[in-house]
Amino acid sequence: MGYISGVFHQKPEIIQNERTTHREDLRRQRRTYGKKTTFGKGSFVNFGCTFLALGGITIEEGVFIAPHVVLATEYHPEDPETRHSLLTKPIVIKKNAWIGANATILAGVTIGENAIVAAGAVVGKDVPDNTIVGGVPAKVIRMIK
Repeated sequence: MGYISGVFHQKPEIIQNERTTHREDLRRQRRTYGKKTTFGKGSFVNFGCTFLALGGITIEEGVFIAPHVVLATEYHPEDPETRHSLLTKPIVIKKNAWIGANATILAGVTIGENAIVAAGAVVGKDVPDNTIVGGVPAKVIRMIK
């Protein structure tokens, strides 16, 4: 057994897809660890956060990220035939946004400027500027005055 990204996995079998093998994906992940994540001035990330950043994560200036937030730019296709392949989309968190504890931001999402994501929310769609969202899935609660 090996230790990969905080989860124990059995030794991976080699699974061919149109792009690469599973084992080659793992090697690529190790080479790019942290290289696709950028932080703006004055941003703060609390403890226990998980950033799956192969798709790229941009955190602009003055962003607050609470404990145990997950930013996941990777995902798998729904189709069982290609499910073992890995797809990516970037995550962007704009200026002065606040991500509450235990929130999860999924691939391809942009969190707008000054937006607030409530604790425990699962965000799968873009959040407009000056908006508070919460819930599973996250929905607009109200605008910030």
